[in-house]
Amino acid sequence: MGIYEGPDPITLVPASGITNPILTAHDVTEAKTRFVADPFMTIHEGRYHLFFELLNINMTSRINRTRHK
Repeated sequence: MGIYEGPDPITLVPASGITNPILTAHDVTEAKTRFVADPFMTIHEGRYHLFFELLNINMTSRINRTRHK
């Protein structure tokens, strides 16, 4: 997953100051993961929360979350 920015959904470029990708299946440590997809980011009480779909090696998907200050 990566973070992009732009004036509209057609004109996107990698966000300044960000090194993409920001999250890959290899970054997930609580399950052996095939891929991550469908991210949604929100800010709550000053913390960033990234929700995403995780597909494990058994082909079972679930919603997962990571957070960062």
